[in-house]
Amino acid sequence: MGEDAFTQYDSKKIQYVIYTLFSSTKPRHVRAFQTCLDDELLLVLKSLPDILIQRFSFCTMSYDTRRIKNEEFSYQITDKSNRYKIEKEEIHICEDISMIKNYPLWVNEYYKYIQNHCLYKLHDFMQQYETIYSEFSGYSAMARLYFAVANTENISLEEYFKYADAVKIKCDDYFYKRTVELILDGQLEMFNGKEYEIWDMLERKKIKLKAAYQKILSEKTIKNSPEKIYMILKKYIEGELSISTQKMVEKMIMALKPENLGQVSKMDENICVVLVSQNSNLLLAEEIWKEKIKFQQRILSAGRRDLPDKMLRCLIRKIVKYDKEPISETLYTIYGEKIIPYVYEELHLEAFDKNINIDHWMMLLLKDQKKLMENLVCFSDMGLVQRILLLIDTYQDQNLYALDRENWRKLYKKIKEHGDLSKELAVQFLPVTLKTNYLDDELKQIISPVYEMLKNNTIDFEQWNKIQVLLPEVEAYQSWDRCLRVRIALKNKGCSEIV
Repeated sequence: MGEDAFTQYDSKKIQYVIYTLFSSTKPRHVRAFQTCLDDELLLVLKSLPDILIQRFSFCTMSYDTRRIKNEEFSYQITDKSNRYKIEKEEIHICEDISMIKNYPLWVNEYYKYIQNHCLYKLHDFMQQYETIYSEFSGYSAMARLYFAVANTENISLEEYFKYADAVKIKCDDYFYKRTVELILDGQLEMFNGKEYEIWDMLERKKIKLKAAYQKILSEKTIKNSPEKIYMILKKYIEGELSISTQKMVEKMIMALKPENLGQVSKMDENICVVLVSQNSNLLLAEEIWKEKIKFQQRILSAGRRDLPDKMLRCLIRKIVKYDKEPISETLYTIYGEKIIPYVYEELHLEAFDKNINIDHWMMLLLKDQKKLMENLVCFSDMGLVQRILLLIDTYQDQNLYALDRENWRKLYKKIKEHGDLSKELAVQFLPVTLKTNYLDDELKQIISPVYEMLKNNTIDFEQWNKIQVLLPEVEAYQSWDRCLRVRIALKNKGCSEIV
């Protein structure tokens, strides 16, 4: 029906027919004094689903009670001249159209839907509940619910069910269950992002969900309203949830991803401990590695100690990228030596001193001094190289021979270019000169600072304790002369002078 064709109808009469048609489940007697409603009644009836009007009977002008097989017509229009007896308890008498000043919202909305040819939206809504109601009472109730919801902003699920109660919909287990399933299937868009309300109803045992819908609920909650999960988790860790809800929460925890941690936990330390203890993947959340070290230590200790290699590599990557705390010792305590190769992978040595606080990682790197020695020539900051070299035990053969002749020479050259060789560094280079031929040409330059310390008796115990094992023994009466032992060592290397 086009817009022009609709203008032949009286809008007030259409609204009156809608109002009276759905006014009662009893037979309706409509007193239309000097008013013809025939066209408007037919218009409204034609807009209804077939199943609804299969048992509907009506007459447009009754002068006596009309019946079919002793059952009164559903809808009878009468005027003042009717002669029948009214049995008030069995029928519903509708007041005259002239007595009605304003119609309820749902009547106005229903009229607009007829006018705009969009009643199919209402019927689609009803069909979502797997039925088009075959009784006027049910159809009317669903229509009222639909229009009430359509005209309410930001409606809650609790309000929705209250509306359903108010319009006399039977809010049984099926209605609750079907409503929630529709929400989770994305059919009731007004409830998008309100999954927390479903959790609340589950906890109050107002509804039950199949396992498949429990999974969907968790996924949608994480996606649409992760911040609401915090309150659920708060109740969970305090033991305030029922057993059934606890199990659902635990499944949801396993579905959380690292990027969810900040929102769902609000970085509450106790919540994070519980989450990581069940889902170690959450250790990859960058928010953890922006917290203080005590927080990080507690979270690390809550997670698995046998992380798969792939995940451990990812964890080290996150920590190297975001952490500003000295966490390496804790990492080593929990995961052991297997993390060291991953640390080297992520430090990218060239940028070590630019982006990373080396002091935070030194303890860990020194756990494998041979590997650290192998990578020392890759460092760009020579001040840093010297600091590290002073911490490595070059007197251990595995560290000494970690570099070949070419790399030892390269390392020595870089240090010399940076400045004069310090006495402390000379002590570190001494094994290279006396146990290998790698730096024979630089022998005097390296030994001179050491000889000077011995000559002036300024060498400390730790330094002497290290170098004496490299020096030749002398006669007992000469044991006081430490410089003599150095001169003999030089002579053995084919060098007889100290510069």
